[in-house]
Amino acid sequence: MRKRVLLIDESLTVQKVVALTLDKSRFSILYAKTRAEAMRLVVENAPQLILVSDQVTDINVGAFPKEVEVWLNRRAPVPPILLITAQDLKEVRHYAAVLKKPFSPQNLQRLVTEKTNLGDAGDSSPKAAMPPPGSNPEDFEDQRLQKIFNDAFSDESRLVRETLESESYPRSAPSNGEAYPQRGPSDGSEPTSSY
Repeated sequence: MRKRVLLIDESLTVQKVVALTLDKSRFSILYAKTRAEAMRLVVENAPQLILVSDQVTDINVGAFPKEVEVWLNRRAPVPPILLITAQDLKEVRHYAAVLKKPFSPQNLQRLVTEKTNLGDAGDSSPKAAMPPPGSNPEDFEDQRLQKIFNDAFSDESRLVRETLESESYPRSAPSNGEAYPQRGPSDGSEPTSSY
């Protein structure tokens, strides 16, 4: 049976990295961009692991683990919660682990596997591929994950374009009649317009 993992992050790029990294035969990934979406998914699905970014606008990461406990209201055990952050933190109270950005696919896979107990010897779930005889299985898994990651993100301009197109960016001028701030040269001179 696949483990349910909830990812709460506003960035489509992070969502894609997680989706491409985690083994689909072992994990079912749920996505939320807001606190309200997260609450609904926690209540409806009782995930076995939660990944939450400290950049989600309407989530207070200090209070979030207690909120999850209230949302579940003893209907299910509170799952391990991993904090995704760019800050240099080793641990945060009430979080099972901290995943520092930028993170490698190997580190993400290792933490998720460890925290969902899929790394146990009794795990009988199918594996994506078997290492060649005589090789180190961990090295093989690292290479497999790195290849998946590199293949998916080899065209960086395509990834940026897809991310910008799919995330919520304003498409028209503000309704109050004001113009968007113009970005000018970094040398302090006046911005120029080329219409």
